[in-house]
Amino acid sequence: MWCIGLGCLKECYDFDPEHPWRFQLTLQKIFLPDSLKEHRCTMSRQIQRHGKPAAWWASEVVWFDPCCSIIAGSQKQWEQMRQALKGRKRYISDNAKLYSPNLPAASTALKQRQWGGTKVNWFMVLARGVVHVEVMPADWALNGQGLPAFVDRLPKILRKMLGQGARLPRHVFTDRGTGMYNPHGKVVREYADALARHNFHLYWGPDARKQAPDMGDVLLHETAVSWFRNVLRKEKPEGLPWEETQAQWIVRARKAVAFVNKEYDVAGLCRQFPSRLQDVLDGEGERLNK
Repeated sequence: MWCIGLGCLKECYDFDPEHPWRFQLTLQKIFLPDSLKEHRCTMSRQIQRHGKPAAWWASEVVWFDPCCSIIAGSQKQWEQMRQALKGRKRYISDNAKLYSPNLPAASTALKQRQWGGTKVNWFMVLARGVVHVEVMPADWALNGQGLPAFVDRLPKILRKMLGQGARLPRHVFTDRGTGMYNPHGKVVREYADALARHNFHLYWGPDARKQAPDMGDVLLHETAVSWFRNVLRKEKPEGLPWEETQAQWIVRARKAVAFVNKEYDVAGLCRQFPSRLQDVLDGEGERLNK
């Protein structure tokens, strides 16, 4: 509904007059243009036509995603990171908006390594109701050479997750990220060769243009990443946070993974993909509440 002037603002609403407009912060979810929402719907219909049930997605598909975390190298950096985790919305007094603890941190605080800090590259792996975090070597890079190095580890990772005698899931579903696909949705050759060498199969094959480029709210491993990060924040370092080593971070990460596997419904998550696709269609391509 369109409104002109402030006098009628109380009569404006998006969906329901019981929920009129009020001035407030938006969610941090990113805007989706109409063309991308249609792409999300088209992709969902395409996958539905394949007719794979929830049980197939739960047993035959391995999901993974390259991620990173920053270990603070100084108290100043740690304070900036802690402030960034608070987000932008909080309880504050009207006359205290410029009070430093009430100001947001720079958006790069959790993403960029500052002087003395350490960047830890890791993969979230999700398969058959189990999550695993695989930490990569310090010199690993997210590129056409780095992804094959991870794929070479993948069979051993899955054996560790599922058991030495388990039949491994062989179908791979990821986003269209760096090192896996180029900006046009074509697979990076070195990555595809590594998957074929270990008998893994890309769901879309060499061309993933049918997959919407912005679907983090739909992909199951993104939920697993969110679970892991939330638990890791609560798993405090043994000593001062800015003195934590990478080895100590890995120990803390393992505890967080163990907690997620024990306390979260990871098995249920692995069965959710078909229902999420239907949610995309029901919402006409809009973001899911995930």
